Amino acid sequence: MTLHELELTLANLRHAWHGDEWPGLPKVVQSCLAQLNLRAPPKNTRIQAISKCLQSLSALMEQEGRALARKQQEPPYHNRLHTADTLVALTTLLLRSRALDQTGATTPSECEWLGLLAMLGHDFRHPGQINRFQQDIESATVAQLRPLMRDCGLSVADQAHVAALILFTDPLQAPPLHQKWRDPHHFDLQQLECMAILLEEADILASCLPETGPALGQSLKQEWQRVHFTAAESVATAAGRRQFLKTSLFSSPASRDLAIPQKVAQQILSSEPRRHRRTPASKPGQTT
Repeated sequence: MTLHELELTLANLRHAWHGDEWPGLPKVVQSCLAQLNLRAPPKNTRIQAISKCLQSLSALMEQEGRALARKQQEPPYHNRLHTADTLVALTTLLLRSRALDQTGATTPSECEWLGLLAMLGHDFRHPGQINRFQQDIESATVAQLRPLMRDCGLSVADQAHVAALILFTDPLQAPPLHQKWRDPHHFDLQQLECMAILLEEADILASCLPETGPALGQSLKQEWQRVHFTAAESVATAAGRRQFLKTSLFSSPASRDLAIPQKVAQQILSSEPRRHRRTPASKPGQTT
């Protein structure tokens, strides 16, 4: 999937979200699994457990989200649409990672299954608030997911793996992690931290694209206004968006190959006040 195809998918999700054609998170999950050609072999009890958890969690999140929406209590930003955004973004990054893989692997890895499960659940029952301390909301999310993961038969090791991935989605975890794995030659999705980088990128990707980002900024403003967070006044402004884009990190080989950093840089440049914009250097014999 190309970046343009991802943008079309995000647009289709928004059309459905604001109309009467919302597919529901279970169908979004199934679509992502199909694109990745991920199937649960009948005799592979480990994958069967992860698959069952994906089905059960997506159905529960859809049910609870619809109930909140009827009472106008679903968070304006951390809602089912955001979860769908992150799932299709992660799927795009995983597909591009496979295309770049030089190891010759032909079968999907369990790490992809676990990555999708962590992405689906990373904002499970998000309160629409902000962290009071590091990994505050992420820790609460993990605590609420553990009974479901256990009941679906996930091993203790896989539960811990999913939990670790979700804890890494705290934005404060991103800078040191991207710095640690900045060498693309060492990037390996079998490593939990590398998969965590893909989840971090997928978590913010829709917000970093010009077609979807500004509206998501408005949604985040509404969410923060509910809890009287002072940053609500600036998050959706031109300056606030520019600062967000400047701090957004995309360092994985997949995001680089999709030219996401360039897409972000173009928006930063175009949003700079005119007097601060840099003009391209003149070529020999060229006048300005």
